[in-house]
Amino acid sequence: MFMKKILIVDDDLVVLHSLYLILIRDYRVEGLSDDKQALNRIRENSYDLIITDLFLNEITGLDLYWAAKDKEKVIIITAYPEKELALKAKSLLGDRFIPKSTPPEILKSKVASILEGKI
Repeated sequence: MFMKKILIVDDDLVVLHSLYLILIRDYRVEGLSDDKQALNRIRENSYDLIITDLFLNEITGLDLYWAAKDKEKVIIITAYPEKELALKAKSLLGDRFIPKSTPPEILKSKVASILEGKI
């Protein structure tokens, strides 16, 4: 069975691990906490979906969004949805911009909808 390939990028290891556990049953998941390494992976590889934190160490989730081959297959998450950069990301991504406080079942549903081309 072909499993969709998802890259998760978050410098918070607890969040990274939690997202990994939520998605690993249904997808091939790669998790990275190093934003520069993630940028290189995105440039060199193809992913069915990228989930990235907005506020990383050296770059932002928007930098990863701009590097992605298919921008419709990027979700940006944040714990700070009210910050100016977050508002910019929300205007770009719409339903694909979600707070980290989103319940796991809603996140899984959103991931499935994006991968099926419904969002």
